[in-house]
Amino acid sequence: MSDNKKRLVFSILEFLQQSVNDGTIKADDVEGIEVAMQCIGEAFGVDAQDETQRAMYTTKPATLTSIFDVFIKTQNRMSSKQVCGDCVLLIVALLCIKISTTCRLAQHPNHKCQVCRSSLLLIG
Repeated sequence: MSDNKKRLVFSILEFLQQSVNDGTIKADDVEGIEVAMQCIGEAFGVDAQDETQRAMYTTKPATLTSIFDVFIKTQNRMSSKQVCGDCVLLIVALLCIKISTTCRLAQHPNHKCQVCRSSLLLIG
């Protein structure tokens, strides 16, 4: 399986865990989501708790939600310009790679990434 697919699955698992943590998922549904996360992880050979895999597959500081938001905003902006969906995906991917790569280079704990802030101006 390609690393990109594993990165997507890892992002999905992170999204689901964040949804549990922030209360998006009702307490009654948490157990079912946790079982689903285990099944998804096993099916794709991804463990969101494994630090080695986290280093390989995380898209942080971008999240699945932020990537999706960028895609939707870009798609909405481009819809009047007759740009095909593949071009929109390429633009979004390039923005996310730029943001993610730049932020990973700054390892200092007090680093305040200007790229993340300025990217909001690009897409917002």
